[in-house]
Amino acid sequence: MTQPELQQFDGLLSFLAAFGIWPVWRRLRPTDSLNPLEKKLHWMLIFLFVLLILRVPFMGFSVQTFFGPITYIGASLFSFSIFLYFEILLRRHMPLVIKIFAAGGTTYFVIAAAFGIIHSNLDQMKLFGGFYFTLSLITCLASLLRSRSEYSVSENRLIDMSVAALFVLGPFFLTDIAAHQFPEIPRLGALGALLFAYVSLYNQALFMQKGYLLGRGCLLNESSLHSVG
Repeated sequence: MTQPELQQFDGLLSFLAAFGIWPVWRRLRPTDSLNPLEKKLHWMLIFLFVLLILRVPFMGFSVQTFFGPITYIGASLFSFSIFLYFEILLRRHMPLVIKIFAAGGTTYFVIAAAFGIIHSNLDQMKLFGGFYFTLSLITCLASLLRSRSEYSVSENRLIDMSVAALFVLGPFFLTDIAAHQFPEIPRLGALGALLFAYVSLYNQALFMQKGYLLGRGCLLNESSLHSVG
């Protein structure tokens, strides 16, 4: 593909991913009947939808003056929201040093993105990618090394599914950064975000509201539903 064709592909992929998020979000309405965990999922999906919409002009039409900073601000905040989401799933706070690392790194990259430093600087993009990878790795390890006996069967399934979703999201997200150094690589971050929603958030929304887990293809009893959140 030529560079203009790749830009058009990126913009179209972002638009289709945003369109795909819509029915996932609809599963979590109305908000006044949601438990705390469901409300977290609801707002994460809204945030993800807006972020994907912002990617359309940024990736497809190269309007970088405004949409470049906004996109990386959104990406920074979304990665931090995933970290907080896992804290809710695990029902415990991460160690203080990890929380400081997550909050401090997010604050830095939000400020850097606001000043237009990240999207126009390859070294800053690599630093952002390294931070995201490290935070994701810490989150996954904390989840995988948990004491499974402290959680119900349904809770363990939800946590495992979320870890799998995070593993899916990571490589796709990093293609956005690699593409700046290797222009022939298509940016697949939008596809990774969509897969994250369907593998993790969508399945959990169905699980909590319908008692049905897509990944397992089996009905869960009512007592399992009340053990979450």
